[in-house]
Amino acid sequence: MIHEHERVVRMVAELQNVLFSMGANEIRSEILETPDAFHVSVRGNSRGNICRQVEKLRKLLSLARRADMEEELWSLAGSVDFDTELSLVGMMSDRAEVRCDGDAGVVEVELVRKK
Repeated sequence: MIHEHERVVRMVAELQNVLFSMGANEIRSEILETPDAFHVSVRGNSRGNICRQVEKLRKLLSLARRADMEEELWSLAGSVDFDTELSLVGMMSDRAEVRCDGDAGVVEVELVRKK
């Protein structure tokens, strides 16, 4: 189980890095563990509209979960390249939803990772 927690923490760290790189100046994250899954929510606020940058985020997080690759690659999350890292987060998630409110300057990402 300790590896499960480490994986979720790295996923959150990667999402926080991405939101910072998109211009967020306030980031809040929450992790809820239930008996069946981890529910992750990361919300970033910015002074401007960062919604035009969100489509790439949606695409990379919508990759199908790849448990076969996960054992070898999870330790890389949170370390190197924007595209590669988000792809890993997508492959480690069972469901991802990205919402953006341009007027408020808010991007919110919700992930579910089943156990």
